[in-house]
Amino acid sequence: MTGVLGFKSRSGVLSVVGLIWFIIWIYVVKEGPEMDPKISPQELEYLQNILGQTDKASKCARAQTKLTEQPTSKALKGIEVHQSLLHRLFYKVSLKGQGRTDNTSHALEFNLKKAGFMSALPYLVMAIVLSFSGQLADYLITNKYLNTSQARKLFTCSAFMGQAVFMLMTCFLLTPTGAVSCLTAAVGLGAFAWSGFSVNHLDIAPQHASVLMGLSNTMATLPGIISPSITGILVQNKTVDEWRVVFYMASSIYLFGALFYGAFSSGQIQPWAEHKINQDRTKIDDK
Repeated sequence: MTGVLGFKSRSGVLSVVGLIWFIIWIYVVKEGPEMDPKISPQELEYLQNILGQTDKASKCARAQTKLTEQPTSKALKGIEVHQSLLHRLFYKVSLKGQGRTDNTSHALEFNLKKAGFMSALPYLVMAIVLSFSGQLADYLITNKYLNTSQARKLFTCSAFMGQAVFMLMTCFLLTPTGAVSCLTAAVGLGAFAWSGFSVNHLDIAPQHASVLMGLSNTMATLPGIISPSITGILVQNKTVDEWRVVFYMASSIYLFGALFYGAFSSGQIQPWAEHKINQDRTKIDDK
């Protein structure tokens, strides 16, 4: 589409799709499960048992939560750091893969913009892996092969470490086939990370998950804005050696993210997320 209609056409299509999605979201999404006319009594009871009551009394209790304790929560910091690093690298790979900046194709004498399928291949693989990675994580937890903390750490850290390996391999396989294969594997493995950290807010603070996701996602977007500029500074001459530096950095960031998340993340409800209505609730998981 970009090759035929130009770069602006893609922005227009994405804007229209986003607007349609927003309209659907406004009409479909409800403030709480009890306000959804299509929810079954069994599902409502299940959600209220997991998330706690969502009536006015519960909302008042949630408002009294010690939000000042959130910034010092190690479990929340683990999610925020991991999400920030993931977004930074995901945006960087996205920009390279879509040809929106001067990318590795210049150094490899390979035009990804003219190879639409190969450009989309990493995200196709990620979509396929996402379709079963979350179910696999739930299966391991439900059947008690792993507790929640172990599952979140296993999926997130193993994905990041695998991505670090493939980014490092890209430094030595800077050929069209090698680069696309390594980037495809790196982005595809990222799907397992989404089955770990992306639902971790619900583990540590189920009734505050929406707010925490908004805060951490906003924080995570900032590195994604900065990273293309840093990449542009590092690859001014667009040589293979300059791109090796970029991939060395990406690999190091992935490794740091895996270690940080593994050290500080948790699948246990945090003390600051509990309130008197749910104070007798049994914690889902032992750290």
